[in-house]
Amino acid sequence: MDVGGVVSLVVTVFFGGAAFVYAGYTLEANRRIIALFSYTFGTACMVAAIILAGLRIAWPASIPPVFSSAKMPTILVFSLIVVVVGLAVITQLEVSRRRSLSGLAQDAESSGPISNRSSPFPDVLVKQINFDYLPDSPLNHGWTVAYNSPGPGAKWLVPVDASSSGSIAIEMEDLGCAIDFRVDPNAALCDRLTCDAKLSDGTALFFLSVQLANRSGAQTTKFIKYVLGTDKPSPTPGYADSEWTLPIKPLPLPGGWRRLDITFAESVAQTWGAFGWSFRSLVAIRLRGRISVSPISLFSRIAELPEAKQSGV
Repeated sequence: MDVGGVVSLVVTVFFGGAAFVYAGYTLEANRRIIALFSYTFGTACMVAAIILAGLRIAWPASIPPVFSSAKMPTILVFSLIVVVVGLAVITQLEVSRRRSLSGLAQDAESSGPISNRSSPFPDVLVKQINFDYLPDSPLNHGWTVAYNSPGPGAKWLVPVDASSSGSIAIEMEDLGCAIDFRVDPNAALCDRLTCDAKLSDGTALFFLSVQLANRSGAQTTKFIKYVLGTDKPSPTPGYADSEWTLPIKPLPLPGGWRRLDITFAESVAQTWGAFGWSFRSLVAIRLRGRISVSPISLFSRIAELPEAKQSGV
């Protein structure tokens, strides 16, 4: 093949690959006609390159017969085309993945939880549980020991990598110790919780104690344990009568922190709802093990607040 043939082959393959990439972008933008034209043009370029290779490439007589077959040049060019198209597809998939992740992160930051976006009522902050009294123990500020003992050497520290001020890093001697914060009657009527949490190891756990009701009017109090993961919710082994485990995928933050955004009714529907229970009120928040937590915010929709009902909102 002469220089002109080589240049023609390279240009044909280049424009074919570029057409495939552009088709991917236009298809993502829902411009289907342009995408179809681009895919057709790219395919035509690749076919032209194969035909050009079969017609113009000739191998020197010195090449061994096994490599001098007339089909060999075409096979090599076809392999090159496959590589170019494959790289174009991989690039497009990676760009799409990054755009999706960026869009989800921006949406979570600006719009709040999905369950609340369609609500005609804004969320109102009812209570915020701060830890701005450190290094004093939270046991002196409304928290109580649920089980086991934190130990005399327990540390209540200000995390150096906290995502917000007023956060706490809990280091108890007994990693199986749990502490509870029982909410007041106003906060019990909230329907959403947000905070940032850092789950340092497998001992760090976040629980909610919730009051439930069913259609017959019966009421009960149960626990929901939140863990990182994608498994299906299930009764906690050994505690099936009182606790469900709910895997979640909270928004990741720098330094290993995660942004928890929990809607109580949805959590109950995914767990105890299997037995006909529905959310009635929040009872307590429980922390266990080596865990870091930012101030915990409790929200309620304005139409559900007692004050709003009395004022006729």
